[in-house]
This record gives sequence, C-alpha cells and structure tokens, in this order.
Amino acid sequence: LAMMKQEKSAAAAATTNGPDDDGILYRARPHLLALLAPVILLAAAILLAFAANRYVPGLGVRLGLRAETTGAFDAACRWLLVIVPAIIGLNLLATAVACRTTSYAVTGSLVIAKSGLLCITSSSTYLANVGSVTSDQGPLERLCDTGTVTLVGAGGSRDTLTHVHGLSRFIAALERAIPAHHAAA
Repeated sequence: LAMMKQEKSAAAAATTNGPDDDGILYRARPHLLALLAPVILLAAAILLAFAANRYVPGLGVRLGLRAETTGAFDAACRWLLVIVPAIIGLNLLATAVACRTTSYAVTGSLVIAKSGLLCITSSSTYLANVGSVTSDQGPLERLCDTGTVTLVGAGGSRDTLTHVHGLSRFIAALERAIPAHHAAA
C-alpha cells in the first residue's frame, strides 16, 4: 500500500512539475537494465554447462589421468557445471534485490538515496553543497532513459547514483531544485 502511494505521488510530481505530499519533486528506482549483464552471464553459464556436460564422461581418460581417478574427476566436473551457474544465479538474485530495495528522491533541498533490505543505508546530499551534476549514459541507456548521476560537492565529495530510471526527469527535477534552493539561500 505504501509502495503504491509512493508510485502515485511520484507520477503526480512528474506530471505537475511540483512537489508531492512529502515535498519530493521526483522519485526514481534503478532501471531493470541493471539486471541485463547478470541475466546474460547466467544464460551463457547455463548454455555452456549443458554443452560441456556431454564432454565430461571420459574427460579424465582423455586428459591422461589414471583410471582410478577418472570417476572422481568426472564427478567434480559435473559439480562444477552445477555450481558455477548457481553462483551466477545468486549474483543475479542479489542484484535484483538491490535494484528493488534502492530508491532515489529529489526534494527542494536534498537528494536522497536509500538502499538495503535488512540493513538500510541512507545518503542525503544537500543541494546547497552541490557544485556540479554530471550524468553518464551509454547508447542502450539512452534508449531506456536510464543512466548514472554524479553529484560533486563543493568540497570535492562525490555521490554516484547508478541506473537511475527516468534520468531525464531526475535531472530536470534537480535543475528545478538547485536554482530554487540557491535563490532562497
């Protein structure tokens, strides 16, 4: 219920160019494009495991191992063909949980980044301390309107927000908030 309220208020803030009930100009989550590399890696590992599985029987003999060790070697190879995709699958799961539990928000005076499932990490950057904002997008990220935003503070500190969904709207909210905040200061 709270998640639906957040999404509705984010949509309202994005369409009205004003703050929602919580004073938030724009909310964003990491784009699902963050899962692309782990999904491709998992698919490749599974395909390689299936392809290599037919070459495992007798591999020890072909490598010149003694006959009494080839059975154990073949068993170890089969386990390796299971373990590697399983580890990559766990990496995909961890990335999906990290994407789902991360959120970014722009308010009139702050940029807030929260992440974590059990241990929540929160970072707030005051817009008064932001010296410059840079964004980075590759070709695929431009198609999906996602990318990385780096906030450089006056003292040289850097806060990097990765895979920001709706990057153009996020930057627009920052551009609206920074001049408004600097004018008030």
